[in-house]
Amino acid sequence: MNNMIFDLVKNDVSNKSQNINNNIPINKQEIPDLLEEIDIIDNPRQGIAGQISTGLYNYNCSIVGKFKQQSFIVCMHNIKGEIAGGLVTTAYLNVCTLHLAWVDERYRRCGVGRKLIENLISYAKNFGCTYIILDTIMIQGSVEFYHKMGFHTISNYENGFAGSKHFLMRYDIH
Repeated sequence: MNNMIFDLVKNDVSNKSQNINNNIPINKQEIPDLLEEIDIIDNPRQGIAGQISTGLYNYNCSIVGKFKQQSFIVCMHNIKGEIAGGLVTTAYLNVCTLHLAWVDERYRRCGVGRKLIENLISYAKNFGCTYIILDTIMIQGSVEFYHKMGFHTISNYENGFAGSKHFLMRYDIH
């Protein structure tokens, strides 16, 4: 564990200017044709994800006014520089959303997940967040871990991913 290095990678989405043309008029009669052209992208390029994120940010700003938003990754590396585990998150207003969490099997039950979550909580608190929200599934074995870390279950339902029970969880930052 002493050989682990903590990294925090930031990407301020609110200050990015993407080429999104919001001035294209849409003919309501053309909407069915537009819906037929939706693509599912298995490995999205950052540029497309960035345009979607910026478009949503701009739309939300038109409703609630400009607000601070920060996408960031919390990760740990071993001494070889390999990623031992990481979290992909977004903080906005008073909410931090944990999108993805992963710890390499070699480093599970060694404190890596705990350190990642502790650093996430600290960063989110400094950002001004009052809570962290995530969703997870029972088959990953993470529900008990998140409960130990102070998250509580808001909601759950059966038959989620691969038939597993799915959980929506929240951590209140004090």
